[in-house]
Amino acid sequence: MTTKQTTAVIAGITPDHCIPAGVVLSRTGKYTFTGEGELAIADVCQMVPIPKGAQIIDVILQWNACNTNCDATVGDGSDADGWILKQDVDAAGRAHAGSSAAAYFIGKEYTANDTIDITIATAATDAGDEITCIVLYKVEGAIDDET
Repeated sequence: MTTKQTTAVIAGITPDHCIPAGVVLSRTGKYTFTGEGELAIADVCQMVPIPKGAQIIDVILQWNACNTNCDATVGDGSDADGWILKQDVDAAGRAHAGSSAAAYFIGKEYTANDTIDITIATAATDAGDEITCIVLYKVEGAIDDET
């Protein structure tokens, strides 16, 4: 199994504890595959870093037309399809966490730093395939009565 990282993951976690109350944060990770089969079945691409204390509002995945019969899931280090179940990425499109019957629910709070990942479920990626992941979240604790 191979693991790739976007530049967002390589840049790391930002100091979100300094963010004013009520602010929704957004992180984007984009990966363009440069070689045939760069990601194969069961390979992972870490797309977006998530800080401890983040409460997820939405996870959005967008892709160009990837390899025929290519499917991907979206999750994290604990559950490869926790956010978006196996998604057919043959034709250009997008999906978000609310459109799937995955295990995680909006408002899930991370108790440790993690990453939102895509995992290739079937068929390797082609050169030029491009996947973008946007995560909207807030960090608990800025407002006394929030949960």
